[in-house]
Amino acid sequence: MNYYISDIHFGCQNSYDNRTLEHDKIVKDNWNRVVTNADTVYILGDIGKIGNNRDTERLIEIIATLKGKKVLVTGNHDVLRDIRLRQLFAEICDYKEVVDNYNGINHKLVLSHYPMLFWNGQHRGYVHLYGHVHMSDEWEVYKQSLSYVNEYFEDRTKKGYTDCPPAVAYNVGAVLLGWTPRTLKEIIDAQLNNKFNNSYVKIAIN
Repeated sequence: MNYYISDIHFGCQNSYDNRTLEHDKIVKDNWNRVVTNADTVYILGDIGKIGNNRDTERLIEIIATLKGKKVLVTGNHDVLRDIRLRQLFAEICDYKEVVDNYNGINHKLVLSHYPMLFWNGQHRGYVHLYGHVHMSDEWEVYKQSLSYVNEYFEDRTKKGYTDCPPAVAYNVGAVLLGWTPRTLKEIIDAQLNNKFNNSYVKIAIN
């Protein structure tokens, strides 16, 4: 089983996500409740606070307790100089394309920390998963921009497109996923049903 999450920010506190250090335990407990060691978790950047030795040691300790094969698609906060931290990940990359299944259909996914307005296979049904923007004004601008792209290509006479499915992208930031890694099915179903079954979840929307 594959899971996805972004912007965990272990060891960090912020006001825009109402994040406190207590969320470190929430993420850890939620993670190990749903993920098994046979699963793969794609973390789309910003794993946590890295800087002085104390911060790095704490982050290593937490990541080491998380179940599953962990693949890190790096974000702007992920400067992993410590080899002990790097060794906790099966793979570290800046960009990743994978195939995952939703309702019996294989979907090609484009994974990056940063939201992209245009990505590989966008007009052939590839789904984009991203993080970085949390629930900020930047996220609102991105959603509006992507909506404009889809509206533009609804006109089949433009640019010669005869079959151009809407571009689909999902924000998988931890705060939107209830501080829990989620499967592709959960992410898509949450969008369709407009909620996750969790009291403090907002909603992962495109």
